[in-house]
Amino acid sequence: MIHSGSQMSTFDGNNGGKSNFNLASPPDNTQGYGRVSLRNVLPLTQQTNFDLFVDDLRSINENSVNNFYATITDSNPDLIVTLSWYDPPGIDGTTGSVLLQDLDLTITGPDGSITYSNGGSSLDHLNNNEKIDIYGPLIGTYQISVSSNALPVTGSQLYSIVITCGGTISS
Repeated sequence: MIHSGSQMSTFDGNNGGKSNFNLASPPDNTQGYGRVSLRNVLPLTQQTNFDLFVDDLRSINENSVNNFYATITDSNPDLIVTLSWYDPPGIDGTTGSVLLQDLDLTITGPDGSITYSNGGSSLDHLNNNEKIDIYGPLIGTYQISVSSNALPVTGSQLYSIVITCGGTISS
């Protein structure tokens, strides 16, 4: 569901009596990861250059990096990557961030630019669901990196990753 989310442009629901307002890029507190759109996960009949990669039980060790590569040959559809994992319950009485098993998602483009997950400008140390949408990606190879920090509970972490693009995906 998270991977299929598409940006919504305006919000016209119950918003405290305010008139319609424009929405920023997802995720945010109004639209979450966006409106469900299966075209982001399943190829349409007229799309001939669409690749879908799903790995539901990938493992990463503490302080490691797993890389995947998306070779873009068509800038439509967009490059979309979603990372999710189960984080164990926090300790009772803990305040602030309680993410115990911290993974991070980044994409390095063919031009060397780095894109961080969830619309951020740095690594996300708060969420166990991370997503990157690159609209109209450049032709070339993107490096998709899943990195781990300290994993104090188990020393390793299982995660799921979904990647879609107009091209090919390898690991």
